[in-house]
Amino acid sequence: MTNIPTMVPLKELSQTLKVSILTLRNAIEKDGLPAYKICGQWRVVEEEVIAWLKSKKNQPKQEVRRGERD
Repeated sequence: MTNIPTMVPLKELSQTLKVSILTLRNAIEKDGLPAYKICGQWRVVEEEVIAWLKSKKNQPKQEVRRGERD
C-alpha cells in the first residue's frame, strides 16, 4: 500500500498561516494552491503547500483594483 500524505483542512492551514479561509479559497481558485475537495471539505497536503509557497516567493504582487472581478 502506498503512503497517504498528511492532509489538513483549510481551517487548520488558515490558523497556521494566519490568513482567512476566504484568502485560501481564493488562492485555490485563482492562484493554483493545490487542494482537494473530499466529502465537501477542502484539504491540502502539507508538502504541496510548502512547495507552492516557495514557488511564490519573490513574485511581484498582482494589483487588483477595487470593484474589478474576473
